[in-house]
Amino acid sequence: MVQGTSPMPGLNAPDNELASMVLASSKYQRWRNLVESQGNKILQHDILSVISRTPGTWYVALIDCLLLTPEENIIKRCVTIRGESVVIVPILQCIDDSQLYTIMVEQRCICDGALHIGFPAGSTDEIANFRSMACQELREETGIEILPEELIELSEGISLNSSLSDDLIYFYAFRKDVTRTWLDSIDNSNSGIHGEGEYIKVKVLTLSDSFNMATPSTLIGESLVRKVLGIYI
Repeated sequence: MVQGTSPMPGLNAPDNELASMVLASSKYQRWRNLVESQGNKILQHDILSVISRTPGTWYVALIDCLLLTPEENIIKRCVTIRGESVVIVPILQCIDDSQLYTIMVEQRCICDGALHIGFPAGSTDEIANFRSMACQELREETGIEILPEELIELSEGISLNSSLSDDLIYFYAFRKDVTRTWLDSIDNSNSGIHGEGEYIKVKVLTLSDSFNMATPSTLIGESLVRKVLGIYI
């Protein structure tokens, strides 16, 4: 369900349930606090549209802003508010051949409608415990169960599109010894929450093959795995 709001002057909340929900959320407040902590003043912002998938929640908001910068410049910018995301890099040591493998997920993406492959990932609804969120996404997308304390933090929040989105991505990894039989059992299995339009094919790849893919998550994942864990492929 896509619902829009009429432009609103100043910082007044609009007479619209979804837009009011955005303004009351921790996702919106985190973005506003970050902007203002850099010395900017939000002179005006208009919530142009809000996407809600289930009643009582919202997924993304498009906001048009007028900012006064610390340099006394007035600039107009547009931002999508989505909140934080997590990416999980599985590092699996096969006890049968001593190779390092990983798990990736393949699904169709709205950017072009094609099948895309990447590490398990997902966005948070509100500011939350990112480790617990990462474990939940891993379970939903791959069926793998791990505990939050098994995750290795690879980074603080990383922005991939700072000119348009507030989305900060937190990268995690975990290490696990597995058998060849286990890898074969999970490869090409189906997962995802079908009721939410998520149809996933689980893929097993060598860690080196995954790092040869030129995608943002694999390029960043490889760099962080090298830096934090000292793993070079």
